[in-house]
Amino acid sequence: MEPIFRCSKSYCSCYRGDSFVIFKVLAPILIPSILISIIFFAILGYKGSFHTSFDMQAIIEIQNALSSVYNWNILLLLPPIIVIAGAIMKYPAIPVLTLSALVAVFEAVFIQNVPFGQAFNTLYVGNTSNIGNDAIDKLLTGGGLVNMMDLVLIIFCAFIFAGVLESSGLLDVLLKDLSKRVKNKSTVIISSLLTSILSVYLTASVYVAVIVNASLWNEIYIDKKMSSLNNARVLAAGMSNWGLMVPWSGGAAIMMSTFGLSWHQYLPYMITTYASMAIIIIFALADKFIIPVQDDELANN
Repeated sequence: MEPIFRCSKSYCSCYRGDSFVIFKVLAPILIPSILISIIFFAILGYKGSFHTSFDMQAIIEIQNALSSVYNWNILLLLPPIIVIAGAIMKYPAIPVLTLSALVAVFEAVFIQNVPFGQAFNTLYVGNTSNIGNDAIDKLLTGGGLVNMMDLVLIIFCAFIFAGVLESSGLLDVLLKDLSKRVKNKSTVIISSLLTSILSVYLTASVYVAVIVNASLWNEIYIDKKMSSLNNARVLAAGMSNWGLMVPWSGGAAIMMSTFGLSWHQYLPYMITTYASMAIIIIFALADKFIIPVQDDELANN
């Protein structure tokens, strides 16, 4: 949930605020769920440590393959440092990412001896790695504007879908029906969590699910005197990783193509997601950490 990541931007669009606000309200959910995950994997690692072997030779082969192609320099850390510093200082995402990309291009030219034209062309078409090591080539191949077009298309389709729901009046019908069925704050939070997960199954896209559920639930949250930040928190902490857990989603396809893992193989280990969902439900039932509606939300509603 870094503040300038593309997913966090879609979550903060639910609230129409900045990513740092979303990051703060996520803390009561994510901190305990991460601690639970650490404990789980520590126990799992301890119990399995005597039955597995560590392949150091494979690590050495990867290091040697990288060293044969790339020149290592401390200045290579500069692009991610720019991104991290820009996020901490709350600078706008686009200028920060642009500066980081340009610095990376010049480092490719002057440190890695990549031709200037090829380095700039990588920003558009991405990188193709031909080192000869399958693991490295899969990891380093990709990026560029061309490889982001599928994401941009999905986002456009999501906005169109949400717009059709609203302009056709279907959204108003759904809102009225939902408003009658949810009687209190806890049922609103739990119901929005369940419908957001269902949306991922129906649309196979976390981005579409975020936009649709923001349109469906934000007004109901405000009517129940809760900030739409609560909805953004449900989507970010409780629903976001379901893009990896739905078999026909893009996230599951990426996991299969990158790591060769089917969705059901890592499903039992999504502990942070399960813990986050449980904590969201517990807090909702206990009426804890629920953010009250803000004045500007009442004025815009």
